[in-house]
Amino acid sequence: MSAAAELRAAAQKLRALAEAAAPGPWHATEYEAGVDVLGFEAGIGTSPGERDIVDSGYEGGGVERLTDADFIAAMHPGVALALAAWLESEAARHEACATAAKEIWVIADHPDAVAWLASGPGAVKPEALAVARAIGGQQP
Repeated sequence: MSAAAELRAAAQKLRALAEAAAPGPWHATEYEAGVDVLGFEAGIGTSPGERDIVDSGYEGGGVERLTDADFIAAMHPGVALALAAWLESEAARHEACATAAKEIWVIADHPDAVAWLASGPGAVKPEALAVARAIGGQQP
């Protein structure tokens, strides 16, 4: 799979997950006593004080640490959609660079063209590839 295809696949997965989730922003809400009877510190909701996304109950389901709940709430679907857009724009930029390389270096496998696309200005940003691979369940 090409790097651009990898970025687009991750963007598609992230967008589908975000669009299926409760809309953001999300908020972490600490349980009143600090820890509920099952040992959870916080829940997550669509508005401050609410726990309509993640809450504790007889079956469990709260967030064990408030810091984790804060992080989960910060990474709501709006953030995921922005990340998906960034991954898609990085894929488009890389493909535009590949097209430009073909026009500049008429021979597709010219060493300068290969270097420009592999590690030069035309290369996929390693951060974008790391994000895409993490979304795909691989090590970044």
